[in-house]
Amino acid sequence: TYTLRELGQAAGVDMPLLRELMNYGLLADNKEEYDQYDLAVTRVSDQLTAHGLHPRHLRAFRAAADREVDLVETAVGPLALRKDEESQARAAELAGDIAQLLLRLHMALVAGSMPSFD
Repeated sequence: TYTLRELGQAAGVDMPLLRELMNYGLLADNKEEYDQYDLAVTRVSDQLTAHGLHPRHLRAFRAAADREVDLVETAVGPLALRKDEESQARAAELAGDIAQLLLRLHMALVAGSMPSFD
């Protein structure tokens, strides 16, 4: 895990970009520790800025991710409500499987909609 300053150092970005990522919901603000997913978001966002895509352009990705998480929670909710270990383990496994399927669907939709630059 990382502090905010350590996250910036690990990603090779400055505090203004981190603040912008927080302002647009791509990173949680006032978090005590950031993880490898926060590092990935920071690195990819930094790379996208080189192409003119800044955090304000990327906030729709946060909204889409939140909607996908909601879908996963809806699908596994009944199983996750059970308190036994087996149900909890199955809910976690199922959530991971559904998340992977949603990612594959997203990739296929984007790839299939890309314009041809021939």
